[in-house]
Amino acid sequence: MMKFGQEMQEIERGGFDDLVNEQYILPLDDGYEVSVIRGPLSYGGDEGLFEMAIRDPEYRCPAYDVDIDIFGGDVLGYLTEEQVAEHLATLKARHTKK
Repeated sequence: MMKFGQEMQEIERGGFDDLVNEQYILPLDDGYEVSVIRGPLSYGGDEGLFEMAIRDPEYRCPAYDVDIDIFGGDVLGYLTEEQVAEHLATLKARHTKK
C-alpha cells in the first residue's frame, strides 16, 4: 500500500485558497490527476478528514464520469489517511499506462 503523501505534490495555498488548508496532487500516467484536500469547506475537513476527487487532464476540474465505481459520480469525502492511501493505490494501478 502506498503511504499517503508519498509521490504526491503538496500545493502551496494563498488568497481565497486559504479555505483549503492542504491540497495534494497525484498525476496519473494517463493524464488524469487525483486531488486530495482538507480544509474548513471540504467534506470532513472540520473533523480533520480528507476529500478526494479525480480531475480531468484538460480542464483540471473533477471528472465525474471517471472511476464511477469509486467516486460514484461525485467527490469522496470524510476519508481517513488510510482510506486515502488505499484509494490512491487503486487509482494509480488502474490508470497506469500499459
